[in-house]
Amino acid sequence: MPAWQEGYMDIHHIATGRGDAILAILPDGTSWLQDAGDCGTDWFASGQGCAILPNSTKAVGEWIADYVKHFTEGTPSAGELDYAWLTHFHGDHIGTAANAINGDKGYKLTGITMVGDRVKIHKLVDRAWPDYDVPTRELCMREFYLYNEYKLFTDWQTANNGMEMEQFEVGAENQFAMVHNPDAWPDFSVRNLCGNGYVWTGTGTSSEPMYTDVAALDENMYSCGVVIQYGKFRYWNCGDIPGLNWPDYASQERTFETPVSKVCGPVTVMKLDHHGTFDTTSEECLKNLQPQAMIALSSHIRQPYKDQVERMIDQTVYSGERELYVTTDCSRNELGDLFSNFKPAGHIVVRVYEGGTSWQIFVLDAKTTTYDVIYKSDIKTL
Repeated sequence: MPAWQEGYMDIHHIATGRGDAILAILPDGTSWLQDAGDCGTDWFASGQGCAILPNSTKAVGEWIADYVKHFTEGTPSAGELDYAWLTHFHGDHIGTAANAINGDKGYKLTGITMVGDRVKIHKLVDRAWPDYDVPTRELCMREFYLYNEYKLFTDWQTANNGMEMEQFEVGAENQFAMVHNPDAWPDFSVRNLCGNGYVWTGTGTSSEPMYTDVAALDENMYSCGVVIQYGKFRYWNCGDIPGLNWPDYASQERTFETPVSKVCGPVTVMKLDHHGTFDTTSEECLKNLQPQAMIALSSHIRQPYKDQVERMIDQTVYSGERELYVTTDCSRNELGDLFSNFKPAGHIVVRVYEGGTSWQIFVLDAKTTTYDVIYKSDIKTL
């Protein structure tokens, strides 16, 4: 793949088979890791999950760190991360305590703690720092199983390695600002759309709740989300926010995709919410976003789900061309003929060219360590 150069924005969807990890290289070379998941071995052991990519000789966090080091070469952030951001506290986005291994700094290594142990992180943003009581301590801890190791990690990194911490601010437009040469690219911005059950109102930095019963919310509903804009190009990543109600859940106010997608408006590329699982990718969301490309980060044999794929390709939902991408082929058998709608599986790299007026997608081989290009789309003009 041609190397990143100043003025390009690359968004790498790293195929690990075990959770979300997205590396963005911004137009001035600012590096930004969005999640660093490792959902562990339970799904795989039960026949429901994917194998580690490229192989099991290293832990997932090690592979992510290797990827970051490789693709930040030649940038002002070489070998380091200017930002890391955790959309929410589930294992497939931050790491799993049950599969953590011992480190030498007093905390165990998995997901984000392993990446941060191997790659310097200058600033880490999560949804509930510093007291982890959003919306309450009890509710925050309910599904934050990695908390003890994560807190040991952040305490060590802030005290010994200069890492800064911030809480995600819904409505903000400067929390993920470029740090090397921002004045050269004034047509770049990141708007924080949602988080902790709140959505940006579309005015200033104000936000409003999307729920009435906070006690019924679950961790996916706390997911933080952003829209990245570079020129005419727009990219959506809203973690695992739900968009459809489901009887098994305590809350039946799960249609968060609707208000968030409405305030966001059309995008060029969409990272599927919750991996394209059964409670997401609603018709209303797709109508509001009308993405030209959709990307599923898959760690399970049913990611993305059949109903979601059928909606994604349905021209009656919204008209126009769209391309579908997935990081693994784990769902091939479950999807059957529907899987043919996807481009080859692998690391999916969205490249936006200087000025944000054209873009292209590369798929890199995730089963080797040479990152060979196995597919590339046409260059598309906006």
